[in-house]
This record gives sequence, structure tokens and C-alpha cells, in this order.
Amino acid sequence: RSGVPLPSGGVLPAVALGTMELKGEALASMLSQGFPAVDTAPTYKNETAVGQGLSPAAYLIAKVPRAATGDGQGSSGVRDALRESLQRLGRRKADLVLLHWPDKACEDGSLAAVWAALEEAREAGEAGEIGV
Repeated sequence: RSGVPLPSGGVLPAVALGTMELKGEALASMLSQGFPAVDTAPTYKNETAVGQGLSPAAYLIAKVPRAATGDGQGSSGVRDALRESLQRLGRRKADLVLLHWPDKACEDGSLAAVWAALEEAREAGEAGEIGV
């Protein structure tokens, strides 16, 4: 698989299908094209459809929404949001989990706690790689 080498030894595919605003037949058609990676997020409101059309071989990039980082939820909000996404996607693990729009966590000083929750997800086998 060609792409960008990661510090862990993995490789981030150079081409990924972004699924924002893709729904119905357009989403199914794009997923059937065999992109090496697929990028999705709960805020796109299409994770179930993405999961149904996702090739088991595809590199999955999932995102934790910024809403999961606030209101005193701490690491449990991050982990719960990721688990819910994985359930909708029909996967036990995402290859890469990113914090989607980290501005809130940066502003309220919770980025360290959010990062710790992402590390917990990686250690639990829910994420291969993590990032912001």
C-alpha cells in the first residue's frame, strides 16, 4: 500500500474518499470504486451507509466529533462517541481516529484529556493510529 509512512510503522494511504455530503446512490457508487481509504465522521450523518458499502480492506479514518469533548464528559465522551461510530460502521476498529475540529478542546484546556482518551482507545484496540 503506497502512502505516507507513519511513526508507528503503518502507512496512511495517499488517496481517501471523503464522505461528507455523500448519501444514497452517490455514496454507494463512490464506495464501489474501491478507494484505498475512506474518511467519515458522525457529523456527516451517513456512517451506517458508509459501513454497509465499505470494503473490509479499506483503511478507515473515523473522527470523534468536538461535541464529545465538552460538557464535562472528559474521556468517557470521546470513547463513547468512537464506540457509537464503530457500531454504525460495523467495525470493531478504525485504522485512524482523529479529533474532528479540535478548537473546543484547545480553547477549554481539555486537549490533554481528549488525547489521553484517544490513547486509551488505541490501547483497547479501537484505533490503530490517533491524531488531531
